[in-house]
Amino acid sequence: MVTLCVSTAGGGTSQGGLVPDWVINQIKANGGKFFSWLDSAHGNRVITIPVFWDSTFMQKKRELIAALGKRYGNKRNIKVVYVGFANARSSDWSVPSRNTLGAAEIAAGFTTTRVQRWIALGYTEQKIINSGCPASATNGIIDAAVKSFPSAVVIFSGGTTSVKLDPHGKRYCTETAFNNAKTKYDDHVAVQKDDLSQKTSVNQPFSGQPADNGWRIIYNGCPQVAAQWSGARTT
Repeated sequence: MVTLCVSTAGGGTSQGGLVPDWVINQIKANGGKFFSWLDSAHGNRVITIPVFWDSTFMQKKRELIAALGKRYGNKRNIKVVYVGFANARSSDWSVPSRNTLGAAEIAAGFTTTRVQRWIALGYTEQKIINSGCPASATNGIIDAAVKSFPSAVVIFSGGTTSVKLDPHGKRYCTETAFNNAKTKYDDHVAVQKDDLSQKTSVNQPFSGQPADNGWRIIYNGCPQVAAQWSGARTT
């Protein structure tokens, strides 16, 4: 059995990301917008990514998924297809949304917070939701994966953001995209919470649920849920 992962995170390949540089160049040529932040988890380097909802970026991801589906979509041993649509750093859910400006960011040349930079680029909750799975249209990344792999379960990593960025709540974008997908595709879709660990309390989903944290996504989404084991924290 096979799990197929489609990841387009971290910006262009020339800066260590997973997006081909020719795609980045085409996004730029089409007037696309980019978000930059200081990634303190990976050597304090500045990472620049296309905004999640950019039309060229979305189209190239849909074309990639369609091409994979044309070649592998009829392989019944592919049981899970993993996709992302709000994953700045890796295939995990990641929307950098801190609303304070730290000394390291100032030293790197930033003058506004991450939340302020997202808003200046036109960020809205609905744009994030639509990039994953809109309520009625079928042009989201989850829609593309379901169409291309009719025999597999399509999974995406869910997570939280800042309420300064998403005023409807820190789980709103994840849960709305997932609920849209469930309405359209039923048990053909699932949501995953990453970084499962029993040894690290923040990553231990059983304490005090239902709690107001990221694991509530799994609590609310059952039974169509999954988790990523955090081997580094459980060995």
